[in-house]
Parts: sequence; C-alpha cells; structure tokens
Amino acid sequence: MRTLLCVLFGLALPFEIYTRATNVISMSQKRPNTRPIIGILAMPVVSKYGDEYIRSDYVKFLESGGARVVPIRSGGGANTTQGPYYESGKIFYDLALQANDQGDYFPIWGTCLGLELLTVLTAKKYLLSDTDSKNLTLPLTLAEGYRRSHVFKHMPHDILNYLRTEPVAQNNHQHSILVKDFKASSKLSEFYKILSTNHGRDHLEFVSFMEALGFEPSNAHIRSLELVTGALWTLLFVVEPL
Repeated sequence: MRTLLCVLFGLALPFEIYTRATNVISMSQKRPNTRPIIGILAMPVVSKYGDEYIRSDYVKFLESGGARVVPIRSGGGANTTQGPYYESGKIFYDLALQANDQGDYFPIWGTCLGLELLTVLTAKKYLLSDTDSKNLTLPLTLAEGYRRSHVFKHMPHDILNYLRTEPVAQNNHQHSILVKDFKASSKLSEFYKILSTNHGRDHLEFVSFMEALGFEPSNAHIRSLELVTGALWTLLFVVEPL
C-alpha cells in the first residue's frame, strides 16, 4: 500500500457531497485502491496541548474522499530552509522523485507552507517574497495551457468557470513565489508548470497553483454546489490514483 505525503497547510475546503468527478478520474483505474494511506506533515507549535498539530479540516478533507490519514511528525520549528520540518519534508520529496523516476506514482500535494517548502526544495534556495495576501479570497487566474494539466484537464467547464470568476480561493499567506522569480529560476520553471496566478493587495503577481511537469482546499466558508465540486475534484486527483 503506497503512502502519500500531503504537505497541507492553510487551504482545505468543506465537503458535503461526492459527485460526478469520481466517474471521470477513476475510469483509468484498473485496480483502484479504495483506502489509500495519506500522510500529513504535522505543524510544529508551542502550546500547552502539545508540540505539533494537524488541523481537523485537513483530515476531514482527505477522509471525505475515502483516504486514511496518518500524521508525520517532524519536530522542531516550522522553518522552510532548515531544521526538522525542512528535513522531514525533504525526505519525502526525495522519495517521491525516486519513485516517479522508476515509474511509480508518489504525489506530493503542497498547500500554503507546503507549497513554499516545495519551491525551496526544488530551487535549492529561498526565493519567496513578502506579499499582502493574508485573509484574501480571489478567483483563480488560470494560466495558458492549464487544460493540459492533470488537475484541470477533465474538470467540467461549469466548475472551471466558477473557480475563475468567483472569489472562492482563500489566500492566507505572507510569503509567495512571485511569477517573475519563478520564471527567472530554471530549476523551478523546468520542473513545474504554472496553472494559476493571483495578485495580492500590493498588486504583486504570485503563483497560486503549479504542477510538476514530470508526473504530477478547507477554509472557504461558502457552501455551494460549485465550490464543493471544485474542491472535491482536486481531492480526487490526490486520492483516486493511489
């Protein structure tokens, strides 16, 4: 049974239904794994309740797609350039590269701090910039060629239209990888493809969705069919192929 590392921090959407998305994504599965095990890298904290935590939203997000969730304890502080959190993430990042090079499917999903960590691991340097993007909900500005991605290629037009016209993608981060810095880094631009971008209040354009070229959401308090289906679609991309 494969184990997937999901570096999930900052974005996961509530689920109420399991819809038509399953039919399209699972039709390529000859022997689907109905209960994949997905690991979530825990967030180090200083608290009287413990030294690490995983938000219940993330667990419910994955369990709603049929996955089993296990915590991956990192220890230490939440630093994306050094320390136990960085080192734990790098272990699974390297394992994913090895597995995919051998033809095995080992995806990593990075949200918020997880995405930041992936850029550091791939670029082998810190390229993030400060942006005014905390507590900011925006529609996705989809990039050229997004339909050729694994995430979006089968997504229904009505769901795509909703994601790119309604402010449903929550941003709650202070650091971002700017589009200009992404394109200037050959290590990033040759490894990932930008699928969507956004602008913060400071008008700086940052990468909001990217996908590895070699393959390879819960705080929005709006419960509509389109939003739930769009979130479910991204969940199935993670869960169904395992």
